[in-house]
Amino acid sequence: MAVPGQKISPWFGVLMALGAVGGVFGAIAAVRPNLRKERRGEGLDSHNCLQVGKGSPRLDVPKVTMCLTESQAEFLKPEKKIGCGVFACAYERADGKVVKITQDPTDVQTMIEGQDHPRIVKLYEARKLSGSEEYGGDPIYALVVEKLNPPSPSLKRMISGMPMSMLGREFNRFAGEVSTAPKGKTKVANPTYEIPENMEEEFILETCDKFDRKKPTYRKCRNLAEDVLRVHTHLGKKGIRLTDLHSGNFGVDAEGNWKILDVGFSKSPTPTVDALAGKKI
Repeated sequence: MAVPGQKISPWFGVLMALGAVGGVFGAIAAVRPNLRKERRGEGLDSHNCLQVGKGSPRLDVPKVTMCLTESQAEFLKPEKKIGCGVFACAYERADGKVVKITQDPTDVQTMIEGQDHPRIVKLYEARKLSGSEEYGGDPIYALVVEKLNPPSPSLKRMISGMPMSMLGREFNRFAGEVSTAPKGKTKVANPTYEIPENMEEEFILETCDKFDRKKPTYRKCRNLAEDVLRVHTHLGKKGIRLTDLHSGNFGVDAEGNWKILDVGFSKSPTPTVDALAGKKI
């Protein structure tokens, strides 16, 4: 309190104002833990909250973040984020595996159904996450898969030249011709799906003609293109359309074998994904 007749320093008002501001920040700090707990859920700290996908305004897909329970985090053991697509994000684990958190049920279905082909990334676990409907309305799933290394520059160049839209058009044409399902039903996978021979050669030439035919790279490119055609046909017989191949969807395992990370879209009847995905966690 000022003494009568005593001059008050101009800094006094500044200090009083700062004290008031400090009191406001102190009040906010006292409330903030409750706000954080309300956003993330009781018993969760920040590293248990994971981005599920980056979303897409064009596709009307929201960006979703889910907070794992302690038991979910302990089971999945996600650590460093590797990257995200529209519907899913992938995270490294300390044991050398990768956990993919996805809100796309067809991602789960096609991954499981593609496990009988050696060019599909190896799947160890598929689980539905309990309580995930609270984050965006749709169930969220976790896929634990093997970790793949990035493709080499030459492999990336081969992949970038593949006319996958050609295969997509052929699959859609065939699917439309053989669809005889009653109205309101989805067509079943047709085991007779094959790519015409002339289209196979056209696909290979368009993929590899940028390489010198006298060099080993051209033969490697043809082998890769022929392999992709075989995978596409194998999955097509299951009603799965493999067309989204790019360098971010390819990887190489510890033995040097290339594999596909994201299998594709399914036109076959979607089974109960919850049954495919094993027990909830």
